[in-house]
Amino acid sequence: HYHFLRSVLGTIGSLCFIHGLGFIHLSDASAIENFQYIMVCLLGGFIFNEKFVFTRFIALIIGFAGVLLVVKPYSLV
Repeated sequence: HYHFLRSVLGTIGSLCFIHGLGFIHLSDASAIENFQYIMVCLLGGFIFNEKFVFTRFIALIIGFAGVLLVVKPYSLV
């Protein structure tokens, strides 16, 4: 039952993403889509009590800075 729910929600998410491409720039959409991996890593640490080692923390900061750099190029300057 959960696999069916996951597939339905994944399909709805993909359709919403494709529909949203008409409202924002492609580079912004790509950055926001890749931001989901940063959020998954953060949620994995909080929900599943994964250890936050120094290298993962630095990678999250660099990834978040990359998203900001693509979405708002002048926000880091």
